[in-house]
Parts: sequence; C-alpha cells; structure tokens
Amino acid sequence: MKRTKSLSHLVLAFALLVALATSASAYIDVRWNADGTSSITGQGGVLARNFGDLPPRSADFSTGGNDGGLNVWQINDNSAMAYMKTYFTGPYGPGWPSGWGPSSSGGSFFAKVKYISGDVTGGQVGFSWGWKNWGVTLGIGNGTVKFFDTNGGAIGPAAWTGDNSGYRVYAICQEYTKTRWQAWMSNGNDWSSNPADWTCITGAATSYYSYGPAFVDENNLKPAALLVGNYEPFASMWQGNVQYVAHATMVNAFGFRGPVSWDFVNAPWQYNPGPDVPEPGSLLALGFGLFSTVGFVIRRKRA
Repeated sequence: MKRTKSLSHLVLAFALLVALATSASAYIDVRWNADGTSSITGQGGVLARNFGDLPPRSADFSTGGNDGGLNVWQINDNSAMAYMKTYFTGPYGPGWPSGWGPSSSGGSFFAKVKYISGDVTGGQVGFSWGWKNWGVTLGIGNGTVKFFDTNGGAIGPAAWTGDNSGYRVYAICQEYTKTRWQAWMSNGNDWSSNPADWTCITGAATSYYSYGPAFVDENNLKPAALLVGNYEPFASMWQGNVQYVAHATMVNAFGFRGPVSWDFVNAPWQYNPGPDVPEPGSLLALGFGLFSTVGFVIRRKRA
C-alpha cells in the first residue's frame, strides 16, 4: 500500500513538473528591441531575398545606433540595385509553432519608427503569416503612410496623410474573426493605453481591409514573420530608424479592438534572445511538484 501511494506521488510530481515545462512557453507575445550596437541580422533577424535572386540583390542596410537616448536600428537603404528585406521569426526558431502569430486569436503588430528620407513605393514594417497566406506592410513617408503587401503591391485604403514627424508607434490590428485588418498610429512618440492617443490611419475605426499575400523567401517558403527593412522595388531608397517590432496575440473581443486592446506596457513579453517566463500557475505547479517529490523520498526511506 505504501509503495502504491509513493508511486502515485511520484507520478503526480512528474505530471506537475511537465506542466511547468510546457506552460513556461505559454506566453505568446514577442518583442525585439534594438540594442543600439547591432544590425537587425546581428540581433537574430533573417536576411531574405526574392525567390530566384542572387545574394547581392539583397542586403542588410541597418546598423545599431542611438537617437536621443533611444537604441535603434538605423536603416539606410541607399542602393538602387539592391533591397532590404529582413524579418524575425519568433523565439523558437524558424517560424512560430502552432498557436503563434497574427492568425492566433486575432492580434496586433507594433513598430516604433521614425521616417528620415526616401520614397515610399513599398512597406518598411509589417507582418507575414504564411499558413494563412496573409501579409501587410506599412510604407512610412514624410507626412504619409501607405499600405502594401509584402511584395510592394498596394492594398487597403488610399494613403493616409497627416503629421507623423518624429517617432510614432504603428500598429496593424486584426479583426477578432482574424480575416481583416486595420492600422493605427500613435499621436505621440510612444505607445499609450488611452484610445484618444491613437489615430486610425485606415479610416474609421470600424473599417477593415483584406490582406495581401504572404512573403515568399528565397527558398520559396512562407515564414511566419515580423517584417522590418525596405520591402520595396529595387530603385526605391529609404532611410529611417526603428526602435522595436512586436506582436501581441490577444485582442479585446468586447469593445475597442485597436492598439490598446492588449496591455503593451505590462504584457509578459518574451524578448529575443531570452528564456521563457513562467506563468504564476507554473510556479505553483513547481511548488506542488517539489513537495510531492520530497514526500516520496521520505516515504521511501521510511519504507
């Protein structure tokens, strides 16, 4: 009888420890901050080419830098013969696992960007979700934001015009049904939890638009990715700074579905690189697991 109880305690402890291991990866919000010293590919970003292109056609035109105290990626695509397409694929390797990415329970993409110079015939930041063949990029110019697919094709509404000088946080937010999107821009130079601090740059806050096709890399694959660079034709040149790109999975299904739907400041972001952050329930599971394991060892000795 004692052996049976001890075995049951061991099984319980093992199950709880397994729960800890799996739930430690339960947070599915991810964010990459520029470190101020490295290029995008130097921080784990992937440099991509159009399918069939030779390597010189694509380059990482970013460097690490500091702008007014902000660590940023300084992008300077000054070549008419090459383009810059870099992307981040998630903290678990090439592509998000099941349940990750913009198709999971809706979601919002964020990027903090400052336009400096150049033309806008394609996007600089956005996301691509190959499983659903979705992709959206924002082309950020002087007093304008345009909307593109991942190949530089125009999608969505007409260009937005207004004051976007300095740093702005841009957000691409999915409808809760996961089939359409809208875009927002912060009125100030950082994220805010107040809906009044945001402008819906795709028109009315109730207007949504269809996606463009997902990005296809040089291996003819469609990665789940956060895009940053210059997803434009060869002749286009663009200069600007990016402080971070991020994706928050959850949206508020009740009421406002814009960029304040997720607690951007207090969200349990997983930075890249970095360990998973255990949930509070995981720590409780660990406590029960260790308690059960100690109890099992004591009972073994008494037996």
